[in-house]
Amino acid sequence: MELKHIRYFVSVAKHKSFSKAALELTIAQPAISRQIQLIEEELGVKVLFRTTRGVELTESGEEFYRRGMEILESVDDLCRSVRSRAGTPKGKVAIGIPPSCTELLAPLIVSHCQQRLPEVELRIIEGLTVFLEDLLGAGRIDIAVLSGIPAKTSTLYSAFAEEEMVLVGTERLLGKDGEGDIGLEELCQLSLIMAKSFRAGVAEQLGIKNDLLRCAMEIDSVPATKKIVASGHYATILPRSLITPIDRECGVMVRSIASRPSRSLFIGAHPRLATSSAIKGVRDVLLGSVRNALDEEFGEERPYRARL
Repeated sequence: MELKHIRYFVSVAKHKSFSKAALELTIAQPAISRQIQLIEEELGVKVLFRTTRGVELTESGEEFYRRGMEILESVDDLCRSVRSRAGTPKGKVAIGIPPSCTELLAPLIVSHCQQRLPEVELRIIEGLTVFLEDLLGAGRIDIAVLSGIPAKTSTLYSAFAEEEMVLVGTERLLGKDGEGDIGLEELCQLSLIMAKSFRAGVAEQLGIKNDLLRCAMEIDSVPATKKIVASGHYATILPRSLITPIDRECGVMVRSIASRPSRSLFIGAHPRLATSSAIKGVRDVLLGSVRNALDEEFGEERPYRARL
């Protein structure tokens, strides 16, 4: 017996009419009659009988109708479930994040993707923007948070946020927390430790050569930079969002720089984004709920300004 036999019988039993069942199933009435006959031959019992008013079910027919309805409903539920899952993004997505963004962004990305993309398995890789661009181009990662416009023309990218860069140090070097903006002349007299990428970007926005920023040491590790700065010997320039309440408890404070230098963040994606619902889904989460969460987390301070 095939599933279609059950479907034919259920339609006849529901309408108590061969002609109405034929209309519902869009097949000829004699064909339905033949299928019902085959059911009765296989079961060895009568499941219905004709009357002047249409069709009536036998006791065996009543049971067959009830169980047949359950089977068809179960099959329909299965089909809906499979179709639904087919439309749900799923699979593995590798995301690259620079060290200066990992502490802040990684927890947000994981949390929001778990809520909105439960079938997607994330893998997070930490690396500098240049390294992440190479991984994107080689197809070894799918999405990356990039500092600055990606150099690879094959990468699909979207503006994510713009973040203020601030002077970070102890009160001994910077004065009281938030005591006015620091000017270029005073800034260039400080002994700094900085990531190479930050130094170049800030110098360019300030309109000066790199070597005018007195960089005693280049260091790419943000946690290490903050620990060294907390010792009071050096200052640094970092994105404002990286300075946490814990850092402030350790004596670290910030001052805005007069010309308000900033860094631009972009979301870069591998070209296969167009064919992967999982990659597209993660990218949409980053540009949507994750970006909104940044604004909510920092409130009025808003170190991130959305770039649309």
